[in-house]
Amino acid sequence: MHTFEKNYRKIVRAGGVYDVVATVPLALPGVVSVQLQTLEKIQQGLGLSGQFPVFDPFQLFFLNLFGSLAVIWGMLRIIKPEPLLGLTDGVARAVLSGLMLYYLIVWDIPQVVVLFIVPEILFGIAQLGGYWLYRRSQK
Repeated sequence: MHTFEKNYRKIVRAGGVYDVVATVPLALPGVVSVQLQTLEKIQQGLGLSGQFPVFDPFQLFFLNLFGSLAVIWGMLRIIKPEPLLGLTDGVARAVLSGLMLYYLIVWDIPQVVVLFIVPEILFGIAQLGGYWLYRRSQK
């Protein structure tokens, strides 16, 4: 394995670690409510705009579902940080960043979402650009 590929795999693994750490609280019933309260306090502490809604159990179920899938996806990249998974994750991060920006701009969701957009964009650039460089190094 070439040095560049080893470094790229470290980026893919780091993205997986970030995803697990950031989304475990969303995956756990009961903990998700604490996480939402914490985000609301951060939002208020930073003086950001946007109102947090009160989530009913059905909406919390979807947060748990999303969180569970994100944790599983992150674990896969920690255990097996394959370049193709890095490319896939880079594309997913571009989609998620676009959705976050759309809802932030059009629907005025709580601005604390910016704390999630930044790592999404950075990991997306690192993984998409890294995959492009990885493929070039294979020729």
